[in-house]
Amino acid sequence: MNQIRKYAPLALALSLVFLIVFVLPKPPPQRNLSGVIEIGVISPTDETYVEYKYLAGLAEDELNALCNESGLSISFSLNVSSGENSVARSMDIVMDSWRRGVDLFVAGGYHSQLTAMRSFVYDNQLLVVSPSSTNVDMNRDDYIIRMSPNDAEYAPALAPLLIDYGVDRVVLLGRESIVDREGGPFSNSYRVHGGEVIGTVTYPWEGSFNASLGEAESILEDHNVDSGAGVLLLDYISPDEIHLLSKPYNRLSDVQWINIEAYPYYSMNQVPNVTGLKLLSPHPVLVPSEKTSVIGDLFEKEFGEELDFTDGCVYDSCILLGRSIIELDSTNTSLLRNELPGVAESYIGLTGPCGFDSNGDRSVYRMGLFMYDDKVSEWGLVRYYDHPLK
Repeated sequence: MNQIRKYAPLALALSLVFLIVFVLPKPPPQRNLSGVIEIGVISPTDETYVEYKYLAGLAEDELNALCNESGLSISFSLNVSSGENSVARSMDIVMDSWRRGVDLFVAGGYHSQLTAMRSFVYDNQLLVVSPSSTNVDMNRDDYIIRMSPNDAEYAPALAPLLIDYGVDRVVLLGRESIVDREGGPFSNSYRVHGGEVIGTVTYPWEGSFNASLGEAESILEDHNVDSGAGVLLLDYISPDEIHLLSKPYNRLSDVQWINIEAYPYYSMNQVPNVTGLKLLSPHPVLVPSEKTSVIGDLFEKEFGEELDFTDGCVYDSCILLGRSIIELDSTNTSLLRNELPGVAESYIGLTGPCGFDSNGDRSVYRMGLFMYDDKVSEWGLVRYYDHPLK
């Protein structure tokens, strides 16, 4: 009995330790962040301001709902301003916000605006998520993360879409500098997928698209091409100009044209008097989901137009930046720029899975192939695939 009394306190202590360590619920980990976290959102123009404000508002609501559900003592404030289609104005907003202590932004939708702020962003370690900048010059390891695939992605991503569409031979036609940059990656990808580049025609930057058409026509004639062939145009040429200038040529007037620039640019989407032009153009697309459907319906009700890929990137940029802050429990931009790509790996947004490469450029996305329907003067999605191919 004395032995039992002797060890009773020890047994009780061990029992308490067992309860505390293995049975009782552990208290939630101590969080560092509290209060309101401000993110500056800058639309590139006054015209896009209302859409940015609406989408940022939806994202803010979702982030704050997540904070409430998780019992976090933080909230988000996404303050939207217009860059007024001005490099100087965008820069002023960033600098003024930084002076107020804001160093997190969804901004730089236009390449010119993003380029102007890049040095300031890097020097002061601000973190910028750009919804729509695509210029290859920004493909660098810095404090800028871009939600849209950069321009160098389009040509190689186009290759499997063309093969699937039935275009297995192409002539590359375009300005020397663009063909030098994009022709090789396209040709390599096209060859891997079973296609053949049957000729390349280039002209200098100051040269004429029209002057090169005779050589392209000769290549098509030499290969006796009747079907399954196309001309991949690597230049900024409007569809109506393609149609007008190719009319005198027997094969070029009937061949399948592909222009990377045709679909994304509004001014090039206006295609009057082009009956008979066969035109394809690639562009990333939204990925259908319940969330995409809900937000798409809300957006269309608000603005009378469909939600597009750039709109989806605005929303996803806001959500990803906010979720990364929550996951990291910090607004330290040096840490966040490394955290965000990791969070993106498990995030599926309006634009689908959002993987990034080592430079912070989008590397996981859905690429669509659009065909211009000259009967109704509209573009229609005819193919898509998820990049990278599984």
